[in-house]
Amino acid sequence: MQVICKLFCQRIEWGYLDHESKKPIVTVKFCPVKGEPFGSATPSGDVILTMVEDVAREFTIGQKYLVTFEVVTGG
Repeated sequence: MQVICKLFCQRIEWGYLDHESKKPIVTVKFCPVKGEPFGSATPSGDVILTMVEDVAREFTIGQKYLVTFEVVTGG
């Protein structure tokens, strides 16, 4: 089974994994999009992902994204 959500990129925070290594790390926060058909299925909640810099550059605050959740079978 798949569940597809439409999420809004609400916030991007740039920082460091730890102060010793100075390795950049980014936290991206998404919230559900209001309106049909997605808003009634996911009326509230947050998805927060922490990722490396190169991946985070693919996201833009204010942009909407479709995210698919599905069960992984077989490892």
